[in-house]
Amino acid sequence: MAVAALALGALSCRSPGSKKSEIAQSNYQLGMSHLVTGDTQSAFVKFHEALLLKSNHKEAMNGLGYVYLSRNDYKKAEESFRSATKVDKEYSEAYNNLCFALYSQGMFNEAIESCMQALENPVYPSPEKAFYNTGRSYHKMGRYKDAIGAFEEALKRHPNFFQGLYAQALSYNSDRQYGKAAEAMNLAVGLDPRFKGDKHLAESKFRELKEKGIIAPDEVSQFLEILHY
Repeated sequence: MAVAALALGALSCRSPGSKKSEIAQSNYQLGMSHLVTGDTQSAFVKFHEALLLKSNHKEAMNGLGYVYLSRNDYKKAEESFRSATKVDKEYSEAYNNLCFALYSQGMFNEAIESCMQALENPVYPSPEKAFYNTGRSYHKMGRYKDAIGAFEEALKRHPNFFQGLYAQALSYNSDRQYGKAAEAMNLAVGLDPRFKGDKHLAESKFRELKEKGIIAPDEVSQFLEILHY
């Protein structure tokens, strides 16, 4: 009985602020669960509920940014990711997401700056993502050699990062390094679990993604061209 009384006493001593933080965290986690299943509206509600309880909940701000990205509302996504980085200036994931939101608005220089901020954190667990987004931004600016270098840095950190190899193949192709483009494409198709080296299956999938509007038509055309080198 004495132990139970002590436990109850400890619970009663918890501050209202602590309880609110716990509920906010619970709402955030529910929001992420909804996001994973594609229920972005429920995720949106839960992230907002988390922020009502804890206005500086950086993960909820980042989560809201993901919701806005899913709706192609890149400006709102940018605002959410910026809010998260103001709370924590070493929040690399939010900086990388901000990079993508800026890239999606054609703000390539600003995107690169944001990715560089993500990479300033030496313990960022996914630096390949920031190097990848940096490379994509350089590619859009026509700076193909810089793009190739950024993708190379991504691959140094994650050798099986096939998304980086696909992007690098495009940059090699645009830089007229056709042999290296073919090499990068072959490696990508080999590492991609959807294809496991099957070029015919890759070609079919690229055409399907083009029809669905998931990959830009000009990129699909280049992918198909490189596959036939």
